[in-house]
Amino acid sequence: MRASTKVLAALLAAIAVGVTAGAVWVGIGNAAPGGVSYKPTTRYYTLEAVEVDWEIAPGLTYKAWTYNGTIPGPQIEAIAGDTVVVTLINKLDTIASLHVHGLGYAITSDGSYESGAYAMSGESYTYTFTSDRRAIGTWMYHDHVARSEAMDNSMEGMVGDEEMFMNSIEGIEKGLYGAIIVRAPEERRTDREYILFMDEYMPEYSGLTPPAGMEMYAGFNGKTWPDNPTLLAYVGETVRFRLINIGTESHTFHLHGHKWFDSATNRWVDTKQVGPFETYTFDVTAGENGPGEWLYHCHDLMHLIEGMEGMFMVEAA
Repeated sequence: MRASTKVLAALLAAIAVGVTAGAVWVGIGNAAPGGVSYKPTTRYYTLEAVEVDWEIAPGLTYKAWTYNGTIPGPQIEAIAGDTVVVTLINKLDTIASLHVHGLGYAITSDGSYESGAYAMSGESYTYTFTSDRRAIGTWMYHDHVARSEAMDNSMEGMVGDEEMFMNSIEGIEKGLYGAIIVRAPEERRTDREYILFMDEYMPEYSGLTPPAGMEMYAGFNGKTWPDNPTLLAYVGETVRFRLINIGTESHTFHLHGHKWFDSATNRWVDTKQVGPFETYTFDVTAGENGPGEWLYHCHDLMHLIEGMEGMFMVEAA
């Protein structure tokens, strides 16, 4: 066989191996690129729906509904292939539930009123969720049914001839939400990772009355200016931002002094719009323009005025 023929044969063999190897992980199984193997497991979480006095900024406190007493609630993590079992203990005076985005589940773990997958006041309910490679990424969980009116098992969802809409956003607006992160087995961790929930605090749900000229307060992770999270990093570190819009309005996230590559538009950006109940994940190199106190905020100027801004503190390495 001539040398050129041998080279061609070798190339074809390499391509065949690459195609075969790729077919192993392109699907939705548990095998991963690079030959990484992972044995799926079952992860257990317990969430308590409880009312607390929550301060969004100095002097601004309201009666919040929370998972485990914090806004957002505890972070739920899984690796693709895992099963996640969550027990919800309801200590509120109303019904409460858990609805997830991105994971698989039977109707008995849907969390909607129609599914019956909720916990009455003083009771508990257990949900089971599954994950595969399609679930890799940033997701959210939230309540789907809580409302101020006390409810009991006798309510059938009808009032006279009018249907009562039993699903509710009130639980979300009062703080019943959290993040779900599903990682790939082969994922390489960044130096730092921050999750930022973008939300509005509406007077009809929070009871907070904003100053004249403002319709509401807005902010990150259950806070508003000046108490939004201060994010820390050293120059040169890779920092992953996971944005979750848990509000009912679109938010345009802008990070001063940094850019990242946006695969959806195939270009470098420093601003990204995230619609209601959408998520967006990106990585930046901290301090690409040097150390300093870099501002992050929503670029909708009204949301900025309403308190949606925080600081990304980058220190010299």
